[in-house]
Parts: sequence; C-alpha cells; structure tokens
Amino acid sequence: MALSYLYQLQNADYQSLSAANARVAVVDADDSGLTTAELRALQAEGGTLFSYLSIGEAEDYRAYWQDGDWGENPPAFLLGENPDWEGNYSVKFWDPEWQALMIDAVVGLAERGYNGAYLDIVDAFLRDEVVEAYGDGTGPGQSGDIRTDMEDFVIALSAAAKAVNPNFRIIPQNAVELLATADDEAVPNTRYLEAIDGVGKEDTFYNNNREPNWTEADVALMRHAVEAGKFVLATDYPSDPARQADFIERALAEGYIPFAANRPLGNLGIEVVHQHAQGRLGAPGLGRHVEAVGGADDAGIVETGGHDRSPGLEHFRAKWAPVRVKKTRKYSSGVLPPCRRSVRSGSGPQRAGPLVQRRIQPQPQGSQ
Repeated sequence: MALSYLYQLQNADYQSLSAANARVAVVDADDSGLTTAELRALQAEGGTLFSYLSIGEAEDYRAYWQDGDWGENPPAFLLGENPDWEGNYSVKFWDPEWQALMIDAVVGLAERGYNGAYLDIVDAFLRDEVVEAYGDGTGPGQSGDIRTDMEDFVIALSAAAKAVNPNFRIIPQNAVELLATADDEAVPNTRYLEAIDGVGKEDTFYNNNREPNWTEADVALMRHAVEAGKFVLATDYPSDPARQADFIERALAEGYIPFAANRPLGNLGIEVVHQHAQGRLGAPGLGRHVEAVGGADDAGIVETGGHDRSPGLEHFRAKWAPVRVKKTRKYSSGVLPPCRRSVRSGSGPQRAGPLVQRRIQPQPQGSQ
C-alpha cells in the first residue's frame, strides 16, 4: 500500500523511502543524504521529495554553523538561543549574509533534484526579540517594514530556486498573515501567493484538545491560498478520538490535507492518511502540484508508537485500513529538547511550533 504523505526527518534514506512508496515525502536533506541519482529513482517511482529548511532560525547542527565556527565566532546577524529549543538561534533574517546562506541552501536543493523546500520559522517577523533587533528598519537589507522584509525573503528564495527548476515548490509553514495584504485581511496577497506553491499549517481547529480562538481568522486567511490553487497541509494535535475525527472532517471540508498527530514525548507519528474511493492512497489536494490523483474521498487515522487503538476511531480504522509511519528529528546532541512554540501576533495563547522539526515536552497530567 502506498502512503499518501510521509514526514520523516530521521533515518529517511533511499531504501526506507523506496519501501514506504510515499507519493509525497518531507525529509531533511542533511540527514537523508539522498544523492541526485537516488532522488531521480524515487521520483521515477512516483515520489515527490521536499526538504525542510529553517529560514528564521540558525541551527547549530548545520554545516554553515560548524564550518563557520559560529559557537566561538558568532556572526553579527545571530541573536539569542531559543529558550525552548536548545541549539536553535533567532536571526536577523533580513541580513544579506544570512539571506545569501539560505539562497545558497535552496538553490542547492533545487540543483540536487529535490522537488521543493518546506520553509520553517517564516513567522519569525512576529517574534519580540526579532522585532526589537529590527530597530528603526534603516539598516542593511531592511525596507523599514519587517513583515515586508520576510515576504520579500520568501519571494527571493522562490525566485532563486525556480531559476534552477521552474517546477520547484516553495511551501512556507504557518505565517498565514502573509497570505493577505497588510492593510486588509480580506484581500489576497497576490504577490506572495504567486511565489509559493503550498502552505503548511498547524493547530487550526484544535490546540491540543481545546478549540482555539484563532480558527475562524486563520481559515479565512488560508482560503486565499486554496482559492489561488495552493495546497494546504494541515496538522492538529488533539488526543481525543472524537476531536481527531472532527478535525479531519473540518479540514477536508476546507480543502486541506489533514494530519492528526500526537504530542506526547516518544510518539511523534503522523496519524492521518488519505484514501480514494478506488482504494488507492494518493496526495489529494496537491493535485497538479504533485501530479497526484485529485480530490480526497476519505481520510483515516493512523496510530503510531504502539498505543492501543481507541474504540472511538474504529469506524475510521475499519474503513480505511491504516498504515504505520513515524516522524522523528535527529539532533547533534541526541537529546530532544522541549517543544518550540510558534509566535503569534495579538493576545491569546501561543500555538504549537513547526511540524517538521517538532520536539515535544511532556504535557502535565490532566491537561486538555
């Protein structure tokens, strides 16, 4: 059975990816070590390969850090370490030196043969530390508007990658504010939308088991992407079976590709797959972007980590024959630090951070 979608940033080598037979996979290029020949072979088997790339934080396990000896000689654009995520540092993302590093990285992915880049920490322009470092916006690489500078950064990455391969896909995660104009959230940001090919989005309908206060606003913003023909990869983390089922139904109703995942430490599996009426697993919702079968007819929950199946999901499992996949993340220290929290403008609780590099902290007993 072919998997519709696979996130695996650790130990995702050629053999495991070929065996998984995923239509779409997000991997870490540094970890997977896939060669151009291996990428072509996987693509010939029907796969589409995206690589993770953090553009809003520097990571001390990357080659650019180690080759530059940034621990002893930090560059001027490096800011403080993320207190919730050891080894990850905020950056002045507008800095020409940092942007050049990221452009080199995305061009390298395109040259190697990846189908696209999954961009993380795009919402860095909302972080207090980054906003403070921006100052009056008159320095090198600054336009005077921090949001515009992130938008320009994503557009520049897209242009650089598509100059190598016009079909290279750019998928920013979160930062849904950029899908609309700064002046009017009802107006699509066509300049930004034209530069991207899809959107990754977390905690849309559920923040753990609670319904957040941002759902309506975020769904409205993501409609700009859907109406522009972009695919949306939606990931929520409810542990309650009824809420998992509700999330899937609501996400599918909006035209998203949903993933219901667990947050507890040690169980980091993707838990939703799509299945079509013909009984095939594909990548519904990506449509022409990944040359997949179009239109999701059904979705099913996939359990991971060896937990007992919940009776509340038996109707899903009986109908959709789930498969087991795992997503973990490799770090130089071999330790999984606490969960990153994504920033959000305005009041209200913070949302959980990026999917593809998620590192989980245990939830308090009785938390919902």
